Amino acid sequence: MASSQAIDLVPIGHGSNIVFVDDLDAVVILINLRGRSKTAEVATAAAGEPWHDFVEWTLYNQLYGLENLALIPGTVGAAPIQNIGAYGVELDEFVENVSVIDTETLEESSIPASDCGFAYRQSRFQKEKKLLVTGLSLRLKQTPDPQLCYPGLKDRLAMDKLSETPVNIFETVCRIRAEKLPDPARLPNVGSFFKNPVVTATRAENLQLRFHGLPVYPPGSDTDRVKLSAAWLIDQAGLKLARVGGFEVSEQHALVIVNLGGGRKADLLALIKQVQTQVHHRFGVDLEPEPGFLPIN
Repeated sequence: MASSQAIDLVPIGHGSNIVFVDDLDAVVILINLRGRSKTAEVATAAAGEPWHDFVEWTLYNQLYGLENLALIPGTVGAAPIQNIGAYGVELDEFVENVSVIDTETLEESSIPASDCGFAYRQSRFQKEKKLLVTGLSLRLKQTPDPQLCYPGLKDRLAMDKLSETPVNIFETVCRIRAEKLPDPARLPNVGSFFKNPVVTATRAENLQLRFHGLPVYPPGSDTDRVKLSAAWLIDQAGLKLARVGGFEVSEQHALVIVNLGGGRKADLLALIKQVQTQVHHRFGVDLEPEPGFLPIN
């Protein structure tokens, strides 16, 4: 009915990566589909399943690979849309297929990973709004294969004198995230507000020569490019505690913008611009917001 009347359909899971900057004239679809199943190496979940609970369930069922992605807020359905990642692991490494419904034709289909248009924090689902994600199947591992390329994770395991097991990695990631990131239940935020900039390896090397200590992360599937730490860039630009109206760059983590209350759309946009401008002026690097904005225009 909404489609036939040219009314926008906006699917939402937990809304943990969405910034509402104005009133929304649309039909909002709350994705609450539930259910989980597994075969030997493939774990499948409906789009409304909480992501963290799904990760914990895969560990319980001795399917490994997702432990670095623990405690990411949101739902299973949002994971492939954003192509989530953390601590050296990206979701697209495991995707078997994504189940969708075409909201224009109401046809159901299963899209293989190779056709999902995955890139760093990107997928085809961000542009093809008619594709409503209903489920996700991931090919995981029956034998542990710890991914510890992220220095902070490996160092924390060593500091806590923990062996590199999937459960220990899962629990350590949870501790690190709880310590580093403001709790959105207490201080409203959408987590990481800016994507880590992706640049060529050569440019990253040149930046590291100029700015000692700049963290560079592995490129994932793109071997010609690397990721810079957006949090480090923001921190080194002196932007922690930068504030406009009710919005502030978190002192706890420079990548997070918190809502202190009473903030207006103009305040948030001004703070985003301030962060982008100062980082570009200092490092010549452009920052791109990570969350989605509604309304889009």
